[in-house]
Amino acid sequence: EQVADVAAEPTWTVSEVLDSVVAQAGQSGLRSRVLSGEVELLPGVQLKDAGVSDGCILTLLQEHCQQIATTSHDGNARIWDAETGECLLILCGHVSWVVSAVFSPDGKLLVTQSNDGSVRFWSTSSGECTRVIRCQRGEFFSCTALVDGDFWVVVSGSDFSASVRRAESEALVCKTPHHGGIVRVAALSPDGGQMVAGTKTTAGIWSLATGESLHALEGHTYELLSV
Repeated sequence: EQVADVAAEPTWTVSEVLDSVVAQAGQSGLRSRVLSGEVELLPGVQLKDAGVSDGCILTLLQEHCQQIATTSHDGNARIWDAETGECLLILCGHVSWVVSAVFSPDGKLLVTQSNDGSVRFWSTSSGECTRVIRCQRGEFFSCTALVDGDFWVVVSGSDFSASVRRAESEALVCKTPHHGGIVRVAALSPDGGQMVAGTKTTAGIWSLATGESLHALEGHTYELLSV
């Protein structure tokens, strides 16, 4: 598969060739290697010194690198190469601090949740925001989680309820009422069977199959920060 057509000068280094390929293909977050025949060309070597002549066809090998996502009060999220520490992408679009970020299982999407009342889907190769989900008036997101390969969100209502929804379709999974306060923090089990939801100083475990409260977790004297 041809991913780019680069007119490289003999004095170009392999790193410059890779930069040109990424600019054409519009991909980041991939670790790339260049081969001439079966020989890998080192990044700092000039093409002429590696024996690459006019008309030669080079082979590009790409693989997804292990990535880390960070979120900040500056309203941005960043994606980093876990091996090199290089910042690969800065994801701009939220207008308030970003509180969480979750990768899809294949690493192609990152979902961020912000105090601006939105959840955003981002391409980890281009940095493009591909979808935005916004809360309705009187609601805010308490949690974004990966459940059985799908993104789910917990939406807190002013009526002290918590609604669990599938993020992409916005279909309702379960609504749990009577939390005794605004649900500020929440977490979902990986199989989607249970939710832990916290109000000001108290958390509770809820069944998402029945919507029933299973256990109350009491004892904190200050506001809950996470569950």
